[in-house]
Amino acid sequence: MNSLRAGSAVAVCNGSYKEGKGASSWVIEDGTGEGSVSGFNWVNGSTESQSAYRSELAGIFATMMMVNEIWSFYGLPQEVSTLACDGESALQLALDKG
Repeated sequence: MNSLRAGSAVAVCNGSYKEGKGASSWVIEDGTGEGSVSGFNWVNGSTESQSAYRSELAGIFATMMMVNEIWSFYGLPQEVSTLACDGESALQLALDKG
């Protein structure tokens, strides 16, 4: 909880795509290794719309939704020091504020 208040929490997500199906997983840690929350989701959509990119975006979205829920529940400042994933273009698009 203190790391969330200080903006030093770390969030990591990953998306996966194989044979027309997508999934993603994520973890948010407090930076000390003592507290974490994690999750997994299937990526919805038709087989034709599935891709590794879509799965990465689903992981980023799920991660940020959970971070937002934690912030809202505890009334914390909305800061995370690190959001990491291996889909750089998906991450850049998700963080684009322009």
